[in-house]
Amino acid sequence: MGVDSYSSNINPQIFWNQTDEHMFLFMNKVAFLSEIETYKELPKSTLQEYIFAFITSKKDTLYSDYNLKSWILIRNKREKYYYDEQGKTAEFLKSTYPFFRECSYMPNK
Repeated sequence: MGVDSYSSNINPQIFWNQTDEHMFLFMNKVAFLSEIETYKELPKSTLQEYIFAFITSKKDTLYSDYNLKSWILIRNKREKYYYDEQGKTAEFLKSTYPFFRECSYMPNK
């Protein structure tokens, strides 16, 4: 897996243009989406950078950043913002799929 550096935050257009970074992940998309929708809904996004995207159906896309706590759900061209305070989804993804343990981007903070 390659890593590209940018002088500014990655937006969806840059994200989707990096096709060498895409992978397919098979999971129960209904349960995954339902879990995200149980988190605290925010009035605006807390996403730091577009690192992960999950396409759950032809109409739904979820974006998350490096910590897998901030989420943007795009459904029918409308955005909703969620925050997973306890990091349950990050814990699930990292314990279930090696990709999230081995290839997760962690910025220097």
